[in-house]
Amino acid sequence: MRREEQLMASGEVRRQQPVIRRSIRTRLLVSLLGLTTVSVLALGYLGVNSVRSVGESAQQVSAEALRTQAEEYLRQITTSDAQRTELVLERVRRDAANVARYAASVFERPHIFAAGAYWQAEDHMFVGSGGQYMNGESDVSSAFVPDFVEVDEGVLRALELSAYLDFVFPSTYESDPNTVAIYLATEWETTRYYPNINLGAVVPPDFHVTQRPWYVSAA
Repeated sequence: MRREEQLMASGEVRRQQPVIRRSIRTRLLVSLLGLTTVSVLALGYLGVNSVRSVGESAQQVSAEALRTQAEEYLRQITTSDAQRTELVLERVRRDAANVARYAASVFERPHIFAAGAYWQAEDHMFVGSGGQYMNGESDVSSAFVPDFVEVDEGVLRALELSAYLDFVFPSTYESDPNTVAIYLATEWETTRYYPNINLGAVVPPDFHVTQRPWYVSAA
């Protein structure tokens, strides 16, 4: 009985040993799986954070690049507009200087241009409903004298001399699409305006051209 008990006891030991091994192996596998899971989760977390960081960096870089491009584009537009404006102003100054030189050459030699003038005031001018002295719409340019001015020889001469500007008004006006109008005012309160907009019917009868800011600053 003691032998059998010993054998049975040893058999139990032998049978129990595999159970112990399997139990240790199972725990090791579970531990390894747990470590693997933790590692995968950690790597996934780090990967998501890395992607998020890269995305945020890319957004910052993209925003900075777009802002830089926008600033450069605005700078180029501003520079281009300034250059274009300067070209327009330079053309206006040149055209105004040409008209002024031509007008000066006419008014400085009245004995040449007034004699047998191609445009006679008495043939084109009339008294308007408000007492203003004006011409019609069929002429090349508008001519106007306010109602408070006495029409004497000086006024008539200024009107007839300024009519010679009809030879340069159209070409100067058409050479620059930015030009709205060209006009000449004299100390006798006469106004010559191109294109002909029937000025006498547009402005008040007592329109005082020599008090306009542009005339005062140029005087």
